[in-house]
Amino acid sequence: MKRTIFITITGIFCCLLFSAQQNKSSEHFYYSLGEKIFLEQRTDKIFLNFAQNANKEQLRSIIGSNTSLQPTSDVRLDENAGLRFAILEAKDGGQIPSSAIETFKSNPEVVSATYMYQYNKSLQGLRDKFVVKLKQTTSYAQLQKLTEQNHCVVEKRNPV
Repeated sequence: MKRTIFITITGIFCCLLFSAQQNKSSEHFYYSLGEKIFLEQRTDKIFLNFAQNANKEQLRSIIGSNTSLQPTSDVRLDENAGLRFAILEAKDGGQIPSSAIETFKSNPEVVSATYMYQYNKSLQGLRDKFVVKLKQTTSYAQLQKLTEQNHCVVEKRNPV
């Protein structure tokens, strides 16, 4: 029996696994269909995910609050579709300081603010939701226990 579960997580980096190498650098990766997918962190672009209850004017104000950043064409504020995110990049093409990310995180209308990641020239941003497919040997009760331990919420269940 296949089950797909949508989970809302409170920790921004729960969907990525971080592994420290001996040379003091970090690898960023995730698993997809049993394959380890390595990601390159892009410090010249950030991904902002907004709260569903924030209005468009608040979001436009947040996006324009840092004058050294500009939105890419990827700004989605569609209230009906639930797409509420923006990708911002440094106007000068340089590195975005972590302090800018922390400033965005302190805003209650911002659910998450992280650097972008790249895989095969494709940009990827972190969100606060992910999909889980349980193995046949894993019960729904085990998933519920895991979500409670990690302060997550099962948002939707799609039994198949």
